[in-house]
Amino acid sequence: MRSTLGLGQMLAKRLLPLTLAIVVLLSVGVPVTFYNIASRNLQHTATVYAEELAERLREFVFTTPTLWKYQAQKYLQLLQQFVAHKELTSIDILDEAGRLIPDYNHSAAEAAVWWNRAAPLGSAPHPLQQPPDGYGPDPGEP
Repeated sequence: MRSTLGLGQMLAKRLLPLTLAIVVLLSVGVPVTFYNIASRNLQHTATVYAEELAERLREFVFTTPTLWKYQAQKYLQLLQQFVAHKELTSIDILDEAGRLIPDYNHSAAEAAVWWNRAAPLGSAPHPLQQPPDGYGPDPGEP
């Protein structure tokens, strides 16, 4: 006659909470980790794009430092060249005081969709805060 001690059932009962914890951790932890990594990557890309646009604006601003805000047509040409082949939802250009400059904004149709309302942001210093390369005094000069 064969005798059963019930070790399998006892072990299954004790391992059930551990098994459930592992399943929950994997089903929640992996997507959350992926989301955090992807968000940081998108924020870095947005910052690189912002710095690239700021550099282009810096050259644009230093050609006419006092009237650059009123040259929206030239800015739109610069913006069309910049936006080509980039996945951007919106661009906002602020003046020295941090106010939005009219006609210097860009919003794609995707910006209005609910999942893009909290899209990663990138920023760069204002073009007037530092001259572009080749403009202004040399660093070695007093």
